[in-house]
Amino acid sequence: RNLLTGETATGERYSFGYFGSSWSQLTSLRLGKNFFRGLYLPKQIALNLGSLEVLDLSNNFFSGTVPDGLLDLTNLKALRLGSSGLKFKNDELPINFLSQLQFLQELDLQMCGIHGTIPTELGLLSQLSHLDFGSNSLIGSLPTEIGFLSRLSSVDFWYNDLTGSIPTEIGMLSRLSHVDFGYNYVLKGSLPTEIGLLSQLSHIDFRSNSLTASLPTEIGLLSRLSHLDFG
Repeated sequence: RNLLTGETATGERYSFGYFGSSWSQLTSLRLGKNFFRGLYLPKQIALNLGSLEVLDLSNNFFSGTVPDGLLDLTNLKALRLGSSGLKFKNDELPINFLSQLQFLQELDLQMCGIHGTIPTELGLLSQLSHLDFGSNSLIGSLPTEIGFLSRLSSVDFWYNDLTGSIPTEIGMLSRLSHVDFGYNYVLKGSLPTEIGLLSQLSHIDFRSNSLTASLPTEIGLLSRLSHLDFG
């Protein structure tokens, strides 16, 4: 970690202007965990960074909205905007945001002020291994389409307003090792017995929810389990 600081200009022509055409072959841009500030990223961000595979702006002090041009970075494999200060327009995750970035392996949108339901299009991200929507204002149920994410190893939805129960399709995620749905408060029902199929699970956190019934006996099959929290 460094402690770099700086301000992006308010003028569209000059904001992040140093990302020039000479960086057109750049594949990884990591600015996370610094003190960068500014009003926004330029709408044309994709014009000069079309080869980008990793974009990390997390843990900064940006403000403004995520530019539409980000959707044109179709080669992205890792997108980390968590705790960056950036928000989505209307505080909602655009459906095409998920449908256009189909090579994503890591998606960190922690503390991005996202409201609304989880789009079913989440199931299109077939390469995804790490998913973090922690500390947003998501409502509704976890879509059954999450079962299509066969490469998923880590999923975080802590501190949201999710309701309903965990779908049985979670049992299809054979690589899953980390699950955190803590502090949703109104997440109801019981854990599906299919959780016993997740032999890689080592971390389960469902603290401060409204789960009912007893834990499924199948949870005893999880021989790698090291963290279990239903407090």
